[in-house]
Amino acid sequence: MRLTCGLNTNLWSHNLSWDEELPNSLARQWRIFQEQLPLLTKIKIPRCILIPQAIDVQVHGFCDSSEKAYCAAIYIRSKDATQTVISRLLTSKTRVSRVKTQSLPRLELCSALLLANLLHATLPTLTMPISETFAWSDSKITLAWLKSEPRRWQPFVANRVAQIQELTPNVHWNFVSGLENSADCGTRGIPPTKLENCDLWFNGPDWLKNSTFPIGRFEDNPQLQEDMSTEAKGISKLIMLTVVDATFKVEFFQNFSSWNKLKRVVAYCLRFVKNCSLAACKRRKSFLTTTELSEAEKAIVKFIQHDHFSMEVSYLSAGKQLPSSNKLIPLTPFYDDFGIIRVGGRLKNSILPESAEASHLAF
Repeated sequence: MRLTCGLNTNLWSHNLSWDEELPNSLARQWRIFQEQLPLLTKIKIPRCILIPQAIDVQVHGFCDSSEKAYCAAIYIRSKDATQTVISRLLTSKTRVSRVKTQSLPRLELCSALLLANLLHATLPTLTMPISETFAWSDSKITLAWLKSEPRRWQPFVANRVAQIQELTPNVHWNFVSGLENSADCGTRGIPPTKLENCDLWFNGPDWLKNSTFPIGRFEDNPQLQEDMSTEAKGISKLIMLTVVDATFKVEFFQNFSSWNKLKRVVAYCLRFVKNCSLAACKRRKSFLTTTELSEAEKAIVKFIQHDHFSMEVSYLSAGKQLPSSNKLIPLTPFYDDFGIIRVGGRLKNSILPESAEASHLAF
């Protein structure tokens, strides 16, 4: 199993034609496979997959992927009146991964699609009543994709998520650890010398044979959100422009009797605007920083200046001199890098520190 997957992949990557002699490394792999192939005759698979007088039958599918192959395996879990449970391998399918390199999350999604197709083809052929059907994967990002809307993702992910959701509407998708995922045997491979005694492959994980089994759960986390965002579709942002009258500005500021409170409210508003353009894991939710408060203060000043000195702002922002009759001329105003009007003159020669910005502001 492992040798054939690896050999096929290596043959394709070497771009060999049918009549070319194999390199020594590939020839050695083939000889090992050829020598171990007769050992498969020793493997015995029971024809009966159900426990006698079964009262409950479930279907459990497992999927996994690696850089060389991805695999899906389906097991029948049956239980009798004495609560005795047996689990048997029903069918499986393995596909060699593409020669073109794909990310591991995408390969895991391909294995989930392989399992969905295998379940869709297998379930209608079963004559016994099935109480529940479960699908297990050790890829948290794949399970998160399957619980979301396909339209959120890039075409590769969106198309496969939509297919899986359509093929498995009544299947419970759950998380299983990599060590207990029986499909891992099909992706990483088992040599014939060990396949005969591989209970994980032929019967599934140990907990599948117990009277009860755990429902795998995983918690969302920032790293998972960041991994998912790499496949997110670009979202068109709608910018809404609202025109308000001048009285709104006055009414807004009149709601606050404290300068610090006004500054903090504006700082939270600015933070909200920034957070809207960031991924959820990168949004700031802690206490306000001094930088945010400083930006809020500048925003308030700009707000007031644009309201009361609109003509001066238009002149100075365009690099033009104010008319000689303007009332701000004696203050030698200038437009700083933050878009704020400041006064010049003899204040440039003052010993005030740079942090004392308010003394240079024009109100």
